[in-house]
Amino acid sequence: MHGVLEQFWRKRHFADLRDMRADVLQEALTKAVNLTIQAFAAESSIASAAVLELEAERLLKLVGEWLQYEKDRAVSFRIVDCEIAKKVHICGIEVTLQIDRVHQLENGGLEFVDYKTGQLPKTKSWGEDRITEPQLPIYATFYSDAEQHVAGVYFGMVKLADYDFSGISEANFEAEQDKRKPQLAKEFSDWSQLLNHWKTAIESIAQELRSGEAAVRFSDEAELAYCEVTPLLRLPERKLQFERFQEVSK
Repeated sequence: MHGVLEQFWRKRHFADLRDMRADVLQEALTKAVNLTIQAFAAESSIASAAVLELEAERLLKLVGEWLQYEKDRAVSFRIVDCEIAKKVHICGIEVTLQIDRVHQLENGGLEFVDYKTGQLPKTKSWGEDRITEPQLPIYATFYSDAEQHVAGVYFGMVKLADYDFSGISEANFEAEQDKRKPQLAKEFSDWSQLLNHWKTAIESIAQELRSGEAAVRFSDEAELAYCEVTPLLRLPERKLQFERFQEVSK
């Protein structure tokens, strides 16, 4: 899916999609799917010709309906880059960002899009001191320089019958009525304050990593459901220590 959308958007912008006739769009999409499948087949022999054919059919439907959703959404933008890798430094730690899509709105603001085909990542922590889903906040605060204006971050949910852009942008603070604002927007006075919060929170965690802080922290035990090294965390011992501390402090 990522490869198909990269192929489609490489030399196009929203205006191109908007003005495409249905047959032209289908032709462009078919070309993008074929190029992606061919590139995959050249690198790996894991899938048979029959499986690749089925995958091509799936991608034509999945991405085709997503592009129609974007066309109907009618938000104008110019593609800046797709599947771009960029190295940034956060408190001395080198981090490589792999961004699915960067586009520029008519007002000049940059928006970052990360495509997802599964569950929507939980963004509740974006307003907390410890951000547990830092991917898009990192893009927003460390990708661009001071001269570039960041306007929003979104997960592009490419899912049949459930297409959506889920995230937050400057427009949520400036244009929407309060009752329609995302909860996160209600917790900050404006977009700049949210960006500053993200930068401060991310740098705080980076400084912990640099100093060797390695404590196991989680807000919900369900977050450990798929942890493969749970015994090494010594959680029963920590629980016992906590209970004894509670008894002593009474």
